Amino acid sequence: MHPTHSADLFIFGATPAGIAAAVRAAREGASVVLAGVHSRIGGMWSNGVQVFDTLCEQHRSPLLSEILGRIQEWNRQRFGEDSPQYANSFFGDRFVSGRRPSFTPQCGLEVLGELLRGEKNVTLLAPYEIGGVLRRGRLLTGVRLHSLSGAEPVEVSARVFLDTSYEGDLFALAGAEYRVGREGRDEFGEPHAGKIFAQRGGSGRHPADAVCGRLNLRTFRLTTTEIFSGSTGEGDRAVQSYNARIALSSQPENRVPVPRPADYDRTRYLGLLADRSREPEGRYPLKSDLLFGGPEKASLGSHVGKVNGWNSANYPEANRDYPEADWPTRFTIIRRHLDHALGLLHFLQSDPEMPADLRARNAAWGLPADEYRESGHLPVEIYVREARRLVGRVILTEHDAVLEAGRERTRDRADSVAFAEWPMDSHDCSMERVAGSLNDGIILLTELTRPASIPFRSLLPTGIDNLIVPVCLSCTHLFWGTVRVEPTWVHLAESAALAATLALRMDCPPAALPTERLQRHLLANGIGLTFFNDVDLSTGDETARAAHFWGCRGFFESFDARLSDPLDDETRQRWSDRLRTACGMASPPPPSETLTRGAFLLAAFRALPPL
Repeated sequence: MHPTHSADLFIFGATPAGIAAAVRAAREGASVVLAGVHSRIGGMWSNGVQVFDTLCEQHRSPLLSEILGRIQEWNRQRFGEDSPQYANSFFGDRFVSGRRPSFTPQCGLEVLGELLRGEKNVTLLAPYEIGGVLRRGRLLTGVRLHSLSGAEPVEVSARVFLDTSYEGDLFALAGAEYRVGREGRDEFGEPHAGKIFAQRGGSGRHPADAVCGRLNLRTFRLTTTEIFSGSTGEGDRAVQSYNARIALSSQPENRVPVPRPADYDRTRYLGLLADRSREPEGRYPLKSDLLFGGPEKASLGSHVGKVNGWNSANYPEANRDYPEADWPTRFTIIRRHLDHALGLLHFLQSDPEMPADLRARNAAWGLPADEYRESGHLPVEIYVREARRLVGRVILTEHDAVLEAGRERTRDRADSVAFAEWPMDSHDCSMERVAGSLNDGIILLTELTRPASIPFRSLLPTGIDNLIVPVCLSCTHLFWGTVRVEPTWVHLAESAALAATLALRMDCPPAALPTERLQRHLLANGIGLTFFNDVDLSTGDETARAAHFWGCRGFFESFDARLSDPLDDETRQRWSDRLRTACGMASPPPPSETLTRGAFLLAAFRALPPL
């Protein structure tokens, strides 16, 4: 007989989201089995995306705040409070440095590993892939895991299941409907959908609302500035390019020479040598804005003498088979991306046609001896920016991430369990371009994107009631650009874990959870449901929780709650009407003669039926 496990909750994908979900569920008293394909857990936070990709500094999820605090403490203990490493693990001044917290791959691995090891109710199984799914009607009952290290297969039975993988393997094998690729412009009326050729610029800070103080988010320097003719909006199965986010070191005592790949082909990189101002129309294997001047010019997550997540080795079109491939094929594609990055570095450091000064500058960099010791100083994962996307009970689109007509707020979702705030963006979907444009698919809608509410229904497959998908959730390619960052996924995963454990306590599948009860449970645990400029959930204030609850239900016309402002007669009438018509309850009595906006919302919140 094969080894068997029985648990309350099975989670597939030892990504930051999977680890956060496992930890939260265990802390709620559930038994958890967490499985992953890679022995090195932590997903991209231990494999090259060594930065908190979020524009929101506010508290939004307890575990997200805890992980950042652990990263900061890790750097303080190892490098000291006066070190640049410690300073870089905090947000910098938003209008000067614009820095987001960064950390090394080893830091990410150790912090997430320590977080997981602290929970005795979690069993980790790695490296395993999903070999099969057991299902009875609308419920999953178990999975079969196949070892990738030669161990025996394992069977796991559970009551609730979460898919936190980057690829969506669990929900695909379970028979859930999904999409791969880009929707056409007409399918959902998304202005930027499908094949698109664009150019972007950095002449200002975007979005302008953030610069002017109307939006409490950090800003981006880049935004799409021009859409070119030839942007047909045609849908296809293309996904945005992946890359190997390798770490680099310029410290002689910590530098390993960059190996030359066995299949090195310099012609793959010759597009770098073109004069970009006179670049002809045509197909190139590299982005036109790639690297000119050393890895430090195109890096994220930099520390002293080290680049922790070099972001320039995009490899468009080399990932076309990855989303639905088996793991042997995926490992081949991963190796191809690693070799592409190493080949690019070799070209920059040694090709005779590279300018001598740039060759010398790039030659100062090598692989870090203190990172990825178990895998030749290279990450074991590549940056899978997009693979499968669930087709759930609601599909989020570009329209959910832009201001609604006539409002200074995005579309409210009554069953929201988290929010996204990263700009809608996509890397290359193909190497095709037109004169003056970047590669097909490169777009960055910073100026248009606003924080978007994420409904629980977008995490739920249509035909399965006890499976939650907080990573490859139900959305279009355009909306995927705003949700596809680790902090948002951790936020979603903590919400999903609390939903799972609430369902276990109520003895019902997650899909049957009453929306109001779920949201009040999330709020009681410090989870943000929707975005405000001026509401702080970290204090546990009940008025803040009330604002989030009613904010999902259309009470606000902007991202400003203004809870301490007096309640004017017009707003009181509008809110009272909404309580009666949309929420089926009488307007709450004023707690005092002088009624603030926050006091009204709190009274309405307290008037809800007890849980």
